[in-house]
Amino acid sequence: MKAFVHWCQLNNLTPMPAAPYVVARFIRECANPEVSRVWEAVREISDAHLSVGLADPTVGGVAAMAMNDLSKIQPPRSWDDAHKVRFLTLPYDAQKYIVETREKQLQGLFTENASLRKRLKEQTDGEKSAA
Repeated sequence: MKAFVHWCQLNNLTPMPAAPYVVARFIRECANPEVSRVWEAVREISDAHLSVGLADPTVGGVAAMAMNDLSKIQPPRSWDDAHKVRFLTLPYDAQKYIVETREKQLQGLFTENASLRKRLKEQTDGEKSAA
């Protein structure tokens, strides 16, 4: 939160309550392009607002889109266009979770498919040699 407060002071903006467009601008202008560091700052902004009962300016909308512009996480290719657009407005951690979970599931399916193909080939080869 310290970096955000300092940035707000330099730009004559109010850190609390922060408007979502201010958080989005902070994300876009952040000097550190490392996604995990920027996300850490965004989480601190979120926690600071929630801890005093203020609305979270980091959830969805322009702040999420700015984070997505930085992270470049793409929605799953198989999703329809409407859901792809919605994916881009999800918080970074939700996007990351969806993509990582989906990747693990796909990898598991590919492994299972390869195993089934191997067993089928062994079965077919065994039937050919028995005939």
